[in-house]
Amino acid sequence: MDNNNLNLEAFLLANRKPQSIRKIAHFLNISCDKAKKIIKQLNTEYVANHCFEIKCTNRKYAIIIRQPFSSAVSKITPAELTNNIKKLLIQIAQGKTTRQSNIVKQHGEKTYEIVKQLVEKGLILKQRDGNSYTLKPSEKFKQMFGVEKV
Repeated sequence: MDNNNLNLEAFLLANRKPQSIRKIAHFLNISCDKAKKIIKQLNTEYVANHCFEIKCTNRKYAIIIRQPFSSAVSKITPAELTNNIKKLLIQIAQGKTTRQSNIVKQHGEKTYEIVKQLVEKGLILKQRDGNSYTLKPSEKFKQMFGVEKV
């Protein structure tokens, strides 16, 4: 993935609300057409290798867990936390180890409870890393969401 792809992905993950193509293009300092191309490229990769996609609703874009995986997430999470948990799972599904402190900065204090629930359900592994923890997907997570490249 090139820098624009990674920056777009980070931008959508960091924002809690869907974003217009204009805001995305402005953030990346590219044209709207180029931003749409990047979204298409990312979705092609996501369909092949991940459990999420970039979806456009009312002309605004957001990263979501795609079907049938979103149904599985809904079954394991309380309804009021579903969106936050989905975003957290998407971040962890990237295949990189993720520091809990970084996720808390992005998603707020509720992250601690969400992480606790995901660890209890065996979906993520949590390992002490200095003053924080490193989070990564478990084998159960990989099997449940059909993610091989994590």
